[in-house]
Amino acid sequence: MGIPSFIRKNLFWGLLGLLVISFFGRNNYKSVGNIAPEVLQDPIQTPLAASAPITFKANGYVYELEPLYHYEISAMLVHKLNYRTFTIYNFDKVFPFDLCLIWGENLSKKSYRAGTLSFSQDCRFCWAQWREPIAFNLTQISNNHLLMSNRKFERIVGFLVYGDQIKITGKLVNVKARKIGSG
Repeated sequence: MGIPSFIRKNLFWGLLGLLVISFFGRNNYKSVGNIAPEVLQDPIQTPLAASAPITFKANGYVYELEPLYHYEISAMLVHKLNYRTFTIYNFDKVFPFDLCLIWGENLSKKSYRAGTLSFSQDCRFCWAQWREPIAFNLTQISNNHLLMSNRKFERIVGFLVYGDQIKITGKLVNVKARKIGSG
């Protein structure tokens, strides 16, 4: 004796609905409840002693990176833009991801949960906007342009979803790009 067909049918649709809700709900920073203590701290920038520039070629350009600071940030991801998906610039493929991150009071005061608060990214900037009075600290938001030397890190960043609390450690650099064959 098996399960009656109407129960199987309802069970199937119920599980499918739960799967859809779970899939779309996983990318929702407003539902985050547990905030890790480290994401309440400000990023750390430590000046580097003079170090040699890093030079490489990619996508028709010569890049020169001048390391300036050791950088460490723990924050919540509220928006992500992958420039490999759609771009008209070759250099976007070298710096494929921008991560919009918030930390500190924006998390401790739960400002990120405000109903009208939203984030967007365009032209290498992260934007926060809202229509109600909220205690959002504009000094505790950043757009992080990521240059990664390892495809493994790119895959990890590709799987990040809004609401993830992450830690990034690396170097802040000045970037100079010159088209190959130009002065």
